[in-house]
Parts: sequence; C-alpha cells; structure tokens
Amino acid sequence: MTNLLIAALVLVLMAVAYQQGLSRSRALSGATRLHSRPQYHGVLVALWATVPLLFLLALWGIASGSLETWYADGLIPADITTASERAGALARVRNIATGFGVAGEMADWEAAAGASLRSFSTTLMLATVALGAILGVIGLIWARARLTERTRARNQVENAIHVLLIACSVIAIVTTVGIVASLVIETWHFFAIISPIDFFFGTVWNPGYSTTSNAASGSYGMLPLLVGTLMVSGIAMLVAIPVGLMTAVWLTQYASPRLRNTIKPAVEVLAGIP
Repeated sequence: MTNLLIAALVLVLMAVAYQQGLSRSRALSGATRLHSRPQYHGVLVALWATVPLLFLLALWGIASGSLETWYADGLIPADITTASERAGALARVRNIATGFGVAGEMADWEAAAGASLRSFSTTLMLATVALGAILGVIGLIWARARLTERTRARNQVENAIHVLLIACSVIAIVTTVGIVASLVIETWHFFAIISPIDFFFGTVWNPGYSTTSNAASGSYGMLPLLVGTLMVSGIAMLVAIPVGLMTAVWLTQYASPRLRNTIKPAVEVLAGIP
C-alpha cells in the first residue's frame, strides 16, 4: 500500500464522516434549534473518525524503522559477529527488501532475509492501516450517535484546533531550541580546533588546504566570506530596490483592483522566499 492510497483512505474516511455528521445534524435541526451550525457537527464527527487513524499512522512512521531493524537483525546468521559486518549485512538485507539491490552476488540467506523483511514491513503497514480504519469507523459511529441538539460541536472543534495550534507551537519551539543547541555545540567543537582569531581575522578561506599540521591557521578566515556576502547582497539590492519600488508604484497607482489583488500576494510570496 503506497502513501497515496493511505492518503486517499484518510480523505475518504474524513469525507464520509463529515457527511454523516452533517446529515445527522440536519435531521436534528428540523425539530429544534441546534447549539452549533451543522458544519461543526460534520467536522466533529470527521475529527473523531480520522484522528485515531492519523495517530496510528504517525506512530507507525516513528516506530516502523526500529521494528524493521530489530526484525532484520534476527535474520542475520549467527556466525556474523562483528558490529561492522552485521551493519553491512543489515544494510544489504534492507536494500534487497526495498528493491534497491546490492553490489556483488546475493547470498541465499540474504535473498530469503530480504523477502522476509519485505513481508514483515508490508504486514506491519497493513495491520496499522486496518486497525486505524477500524478505530476510525468506531469513532464515526460513536460520535454520530452522540450528536444531539445540545451538542456543543463548535466549542469542541475550536478546542481541537486550539490543541493543534499549541502542539505546532511546541514543536516549533523545541525545533528552534534544538537548532540553537546544535549550533552552539558545533561552534564549540569548531573553535576547539580553529583559533577564533584566525577565523574572525583570517583572509584565506580554503578548508581543503591542510597539507601540514599547522595549515589550518589562516585557511578558515571569515573575511572572504563576509566580503563575498556583502558583494552578492549589493548586487541583489541594485536589482531588487528599483524593481520593488517600481512594482509598488505601479500596483498602487496604475493597476486595477482586480489585478492588484492577484499580483500583490504573488509578490509577497516571492519576497518571502529568501
């Protein structure tokens, strides 16, 4: 099962759940006034149907690699004992399982191990998708049955969106902290080898120039990089400033409102790419 089929399954389940919630809410609205609009009831049922499936797919994406490595390691013969040999054998088995092939002649046990690993990976993926689909259908039926005229569907949908935004913010913060920590650690390692004075005031940038023990001195100078960056920035500004000003004048003074509403977002996207 390819990723495209999995995405199609998620979309189909989401659409069916939304329609079921929408039809249920419209049937309820004929007798009394609903707390939330029918669209919120549809979204609520769709969330209950798709969130379990998406959670299992995310869990499978995180854990499948480790499970496949553990399973493939058990397929390697016991006479391969050293860590380097087992790592090489494991890489060959994974390449055979994924269809990439291997260099040289393939041993019988490698072919059998590759086929077994491929079967294990397929079974693991199908089991995950099947379990997620079953949980999604159960969530659909349960959420649809719970819908009443007093269901605060809008509040629940807004709470789900709020949780999603918080999760995205936490991921962004953790990612930023990880990037900063990685930069600090790598910078510390770099300056443990290269003198900061040579880096900040050196006039030669040639990392490959390391023919002697003291050749690192002067070959990692920052000044050529700084001058090159300023030169490229200056050339870019010579083009960007006139073009940007003329574009702004044309959009504000001469372009029609319809054309302005079309071009302005495109220009903003282009400006945000760098």
